[in-house]
Amino acid sequence: MSSNFNRAQDAPQYKLGRGLEIVFLSIAIISSTCAEILYYRRNKKKQQDLDAGIYDHYTIERLAALGDRGPYFKYIL
Repeated sequence: MSSNFNRAQDAPQYKLGRGLEIVFLSIAIISSTCAEILYYRRNKKKQQDLDAGIYDHYTIERLAALGDRGPYFKYIL
């Protein structure tokens, strides 16, 4: 995509290309920060549920069937 952003007609400053690159980098930083916050909150909620004993009556098979919703699955980035 960079070759489309940094057009020859915008030389030598390439304001369009540099601006778009900054926008995309900003979106990436914001998205990864939001994902990290959401993962932290989900992991914390799972740990609270685990500590409260919500999953005590679950069998190993049922816990395995929960997949990423299970209490032992931790989200990381």
